[in-house]
Amino acid sequence: DGGLHWMRPLREICGRVASVTGVVRRGLEPALEMEGESLGHALFRIEPRGGCRYLEQPKGSGPLVATYSCNVAHRAVMAHDSCPYFRITGDAGEIVIHGTGLKKDVPGSGGLKLYNATNPSGKEMFEEDRMGAFFLGFGHLWGNICDIVRSKDYEKAHETVVRAADDVKTVLALYRSSESGRWEDV
Repeated sequence: DGGLHWMRPLREICGRVASVTGVVRRGLEPALEMEGESLGHALFRIEPRGGCRYLEQPKGSGPLVATYSCNVAHRAVMAHDSCPYFRITGDAGEIVIHGTGLKKDVPGSGGLKLYNATNPSGKEMFEEDRMGAFFLGFGHLWGNICDIVRSKDYEKAHETVVRAADDVKTVLALYRSSESGRWEDV
């Protein structure tokens, strides 16, 4: 889970991933005794008109390529403001979703900063003293799962499984690319 849950919003914002090139590394945090990788970096080439609901590339600008990094190294900069989780840049400004540490019992644990003409130095959109932050995002997820199970909404459950399968296909392409050193189709 070091980064799979970041892949879903990236795909929902940008669209379907067509191919991947990247690397993954294991054993960078031996004290965690993890079976899987502890670090991953990749480029995702997004399919043209690949189901994107929010972004559209300008005509003639070439394919959309998203950068992706994940880690489970608790000291890594991604857990803090120096390396944002998401950076969405447009012609009117930029939104940065960043970390402020990963301890849910201290204020912070995630933020959203807006950069635009009115806020050229950035404006923090969340209160600094809020508790839980990053961790609060998962409550809604479990609520959705419980609703699907209670209502036996098989169509919604199927949609969720298909979306999860697309995430796994993307990860498997990243693993293949890490071995081959080439772009791999999803």
